[in-house]
Amino acid sequence: MDGVFVWWQDCYTIYSRLMEITRKNKLINFLIKLGGYLLIFYVVFLLGRSIWINWQLKQSIKLLSDQIVLLKNEKKDLENLNLYYQSDSFKELEAREKLGLKKPGESVLILPATPSPKTFLKK
Repeated sequence: MDGVFVWWQDCYTIYSRLMEITRKNKLINFLIKLGGYLLIFYVVFLLGRSIWINWQLKQSIKLLSDQIVLLKNEKKDLENLNLYYQSDSFKELEAREKLGLKKPGESVLILPATPSPKTFLKK
């Protein structure tokens, strides 16, 4: 019976050592899986952040491009207005309207102002 007990004890010792190794292996496997998941999560996070920043930059570029187009149109309008202000027709029109000037041989007809309702009722 002693031989069976010693054999049983040896089997139990071997079994407990195997279980201990298995537990260590399970812990190591768990830590490896956890590290892998954390690495995947971190890579996905960085990828998402890069995509978000890229989208924001594209929106900024689009907004600035639209502003450039508007400013170019405004510049073109101002250049055309400047050319008009430098033209002889504008100078002549301004001289007639603001200074009351006329060309030689022209006669100016001055019409009375339209009566206001107060002056119209007084008569």
